[in-house]
Amino acid sequence: MEKKKITELVTLLEYFFDITNKFQGNHVTSSIVIKSLLDLQSKLMRSTCVYFDSFRQSLLKNLNKPSRFQNVVKDENFVIGTILDPRLKLQLFGKKTNTLYFETPTVSEAKLQIENVFQRFADLNNKSQVSTTQEHEENCFDFLCESSVAHYSKSELDIYLEETNLPFNESSNNSAVLDYWRANSVRFPILCEIVKVYLAIPASSGDIERLFSIAGALKRQRRNRLKIKLVEQMLFIKDYYSSS
Repeated sequence: MEKKKITELVTLLEYFFDITNKFQGNHVTSSIVIKSLLDLQSKLMRSTCVYFDSFRQSLLKNLNKPSRFQNVVKDENFVIGTILDPRLKLQLFGKKTNTLYFETPTVSEAKLQIENVFQRFADLNNKSQVSTTQEHEENCFDFLCESSVAHYSKSELDIYLEETNLPFNESSNNSAVLDYWRANSVRFPILCEIVKVYLAIPASSGDIERLFSIAGALKRQRRNRLKIKLVEQMLFIKDYYSSS
């Protein structure tokens, strides 16, 4: 009896252990926040509990509170990050089918967010192009170049969204996301600039806090004369061998 209770409780807590590890990973995490939260919610809803069903229901209710994750699934940073994941794009957005489910933005709302961000970056790109072209002598055909650039910038997002999503592999460390944008940097120059901002946002500060703890252990009282540069190199070497 006691063993069954422990097994049931461990199963419930293991869902949170897995998502914590995902959010604290040393890779792209902002694009998987919404998906991971939806998966966590789905697992809790599908779980059959005999001894801890009230606990399971309490976990579900608390997940969808404003003080918890209700606002996280609507956060622009994570919405844009999800759309910029070529494995997900807009597929996670839509109307919820159950009152307990997270209410993510609709497809049109999510698309509007990425369009606004895209337009902002496109305007910045156009300004930089104007400043560089001011140096050469103007001619009567310049307007053709400008309209061509504007048209390409406007359709770049639509081309990306219309293409087939990449397969999602749970066992991968999300390296496929960066590989995709590295391979398509010429096709989608403006989107790549957005990627540099939004996919660099960490889902959790846990990885950074661990780094501070390790740095504190290295530069302790008996080794307080270590140069900062040397500490940085030691941290880099440790991270390199840990990842490999």
